[in-house]
Amino acid sequence: MAAITPVHDNNTPVMFEELAELENDFGDVEVEILRKQDALQTALFAKRAALLVQIPNFWALVFEQAPPEIDQYISPSDSEALAALTSLEVTRFEIAFGPASEAANTGDPRSVSFKFEFAENEFFDNTVLEKKFWFRRAKDGWTGLVSEPVNIKWKAGKDLTDGMLQLAVTVWQRQKAQAAAAAAAGTGTGPLPHVAGYDRLVRKVKQQTPGSISFFAWFGFRGRDLSAEESAEATKAEEERREKWKNEGVVVEEPSSEKKKEKMEEKKKDDDEEDESDDEDDDSPPEMEREIFPGGEDLAVSLSEDLFPGAIKYFTEAHEDDNMSEDYVESEEEQETEAVTVDPPVLDDEDLINMANARPAKRKRT
Repeated sequence: MAAITPVHDNNTPVMFEELAELENDFGDVEVEILRKQDALQTALFAKRAALLVQIPNFWALVFEQAPPEIDQYISPSDSEALAALTSLEVTRFEIAFGPASEAANTGDPRSVSFKFEFAENEFFDNTVLEKKFWFRRAKDGWTGLVSEPVNIKWKAGKDLTDGMLQLAVTVWQRQKAQAAAAAAAGTGTGPLPHVAGYDRLVRKVKQQTPGSISFFAWFGFRGRDLSAEESAEATKAEEERREKWKNEGVVVEEPSSEKKKEKMEEKKKDDDEEDESDDEDDDSPPEMEREIFPGGEDLAVSLSEDLFPGAIKYFTEAHEDDNMSEDYVESEEEQETEAVTVDPPVLDDEDLINMANARPAKRKRT
């Protein structure tokens, strides 16, 4: 199919600002749908949790059947540890429910917490692991989830993260302590301070390969260093900007031919520079250099919006796969039996006469 070239008509200018604002409106609707969906499903999740107590290995089987977005982070050793998982609870902790709380139900439903409960196992002493993610907005327009590292008490020689999680937690605690001290002294206004162990953490992150990252390193995910106060300021500024747009609007003038040419040249130059810098990851935020689980936000979304609500589906699929495997084994055994069965030879009349006249062989003495 031939490429379609956008047509720019002076009478019908392309209103990119209007499209962007419309996309923001769609985003607002999606947030409200998530809020109402969670309110409707809360009682059902509680009912499901009560039933799952009676089903052994439910969550272990669910994780075995996890979709590729999650399964890619689970190694064989991770699967052994997840086999001890007895319960998983996902809550959108910033929103409340019930008639008495409707007026205060203004939190962001995209903020989410996870509570993993484990039976005794050979990998760690924790029976409960909890991790929270807060939805935040930055002044540069970025939005996403941020979190704080959660430590795991590994048993001797069983650390699936090879010390990465502990180091990430230690660096975070030192940065947080120094930032608090600086704030108390009236000097803490910039990014989190550089602390002992930070350079070592960065070096270990650089040595990681995608296949070497444990699922449990996800508990060390931080994301951008963005406080609730900074997010609130950015959110307020964005709301004011959108309100001004709705009240006043913006007139987009069609650029002249000369300006069009200049813009095209600038765009080409920017594209060339972007291509040259792709391998250098210049656009990556500085926090990524110490991030031990780069896909932390994506995994949190997949767990909360796919695996957790769809757990019964994945559990059923696991049983169906198990039944198919049993059927396959039985079929293989039948085929092997058929393969060793020897059909009797086809005999003509002469062969039959010779066999009839032949004297039977004597039995050997035992």
